[in-house]
Amino acid sequence: MADLRELRILVDYNGGIRKLCKLTFTSSDASIYIFPYSSNRRFYCGSSTIEEKAISDTVNYGFNTPANFEPKLSIHQLGQIHIKNQYNDLIGPLKIPELATLRGEHVATVCADNFDGLKIHDKQLIDKDSEKDHVIPVEKGVHSGRLAFYINGEKPTFDGEKCRLIVGFKRESLNKVMYLGIKIIPQDNLGLETKPGVTIISGWNPVLARDAVQDYLYIRGE
Repeated sequence: MADLRELRILVDYNGGIRKLCKLTFTSSDASIYIFPYSSNRRFYCGSSTIEEKAISDTVNYGFNTPANFEPKLSIHQLGQIHIKNQYNDLIGPLKIPELATLRGEHVATVCADNFDGLKIHDKQLIDKDSEKDHVIPVEKGVHSGRLAFYINGEKPTFDGEKCRLIVGFKRESLNKVMYLGIKIIPQDNLGLETKPGVTIISGWNPVLARDAVQDYLYIRGE
């Protein structure tokens, strides 16, 4: 997919196609840019730390962006991860190993509280070399899920995980093709008592022990 520049990830849920997130790419390198979709175009951005051996974290929402600004989480080929706000200020950066040195590690997650809260995609689906819509069918009885993103700079294998979608990066800045694997993971319905939304998290060092203290960045769209 050397010519792919934009990939929209949608879910086929309860009789409708709904918008989960968008990825964009450039021709210059193998950086990855992730945008959450938001029903009301309300976004919150920030950073936090997950403590040693913790399996979940709670954050107070950081900066609330204006409705005409769409924040993105940038995962650069050289390992810098940041979020840019409307003033062109950076949240972060955090540093992980260069993407080409990774061998299937988990680098980001996009989580939908519940699919009912996702905005309907009411346009014709696109399948071009440079722009694609990828629709994930949701099984009956599943109402929430998340996407796990993995990177391998050598071959399309991802920490023993079976990925639904694999994107290959062939760039002059790479010695080999780099692969991005995306896995869909069903989960319990979240956010039933609050406004549903989509959350992106990234920035932890994927080669450290999974129970280590880790900083991360997040974007929340509602």
